[in-house]
Amino acid sequence: MRAGPTSKTLAQSALSSRSPQPRAVAIQSLDQFGAWNLTKRLDCFVGPLCGPPRNDILPTRLRHSHARAGFTLVEMLISVSLAAMLTLAALSAFVFTLRGERSLANYSEMNARARLVLEQMGRDFRSAGDVPAGSFNSTSVLLKLPTDSSATAWQDVTWTYNSSAKTVTRTVGGVGTVYATDVTSFVFTYYNTAGVAPGNDVELKQIQLSMRLLRQVQSAATSELIMSAQYTLRAKSTTS
Repeated sequence: MRAGPTSKTLAQSALSSRSPQPRAVAIQSLDQFGAWNLTKRLDCFVGPLCGPPRNDILPTRLRHSHARAGFTLVEMLISVSLAAMLTLAALSAFVFTLRGERSLANYSEMNARARLVLEQMGRDFRSAGDVPAGSFNSTSVLLKLPTDSSATAWQDVTWTYNSSAKTVTRTVGGVGTVYATDVTSFVFTYYNTAGVAPGNDVELKQIQLSMRLLRQVQSAATSELIMSAQYTLRAKSTTS
């Protein structure tokens, strides 16, 4: 008959069952290339003194990797600043291009106006038969122009500069036509045949015009100065 286990044997078995069993715990971490590497190996004993594997021994970068899913406040401020700078640069380029186009349009319009004034004045001065005494000064001149080829009938043509309105007007038969606007400077200068100022209306033989037109482009002034040649009053006599 086989004997049963003794009390000593039972005690040893109970002690053996309560002894902790070793368990291998592998600790992983990220290297600089983002790959997982085995960094440590710890032997932990399962039991009341050991407990479950602890999270505080894991690498900080592994525990808090979920916190890097969004942008930080500094990153957002930098992104907004860069976007604002790019937008400002684009707007500045647009405004600069717009001002350049406007300036070219203004110069083209001023040249067209200047040519119109100079050409019409040239025709009037060359065909004028007389400039009455007291009818000319630095901003105005009255001309007697023939209305037919035989010069038996005449009409009055007056060129006037209005410094307040900054306009140059040609008036025929009481009807005025504005030939130029935004004129900031306008001066008539008179000469005799010797090239000096005439002593009276009879000696008057040449007229020179100086005119300056001004345009504004977004608070910046663009101007052009036009100097005319001396117009000779071919049909006017210099003898009384």
